[in-house]
Amino acid sequence: MRSITGGCFIIHQSASGDEAVLDECAEMAARRLRESAECIGPVPAPVYKVNDIYRKILYIKCEKCAILDQIRGQIETLAAADTKWQAVQIQYDIS
Repeated sequence: MRSITGGCFIIHQSASGDEAVLDECAEMAARRLRESAECIGPVPAPVYKVNDIYRKILYIKCEKCAILDQIRGQIETLAAADTKWQAVQIQYDIS
């Protein structure tokens, strides 16, 4: 029986941000994730908007936790290289 590791990336935008930028960044991250793992989303978080802060979630499944760590690094590199990501924050929950 294979062990599947999973996690989610929660991408949210600052209160002064634009929802369209969040959508674009979430799609960009999803394309990168799909190169290495099974990715569902981006989907709106259960509580999508609070105080003008929008949230999207990317659910990820992979056989090895090391691959998820590698993907996390790639997303951080992508975010550092693109100015759109300045108003976007990413949280990781890998288990």
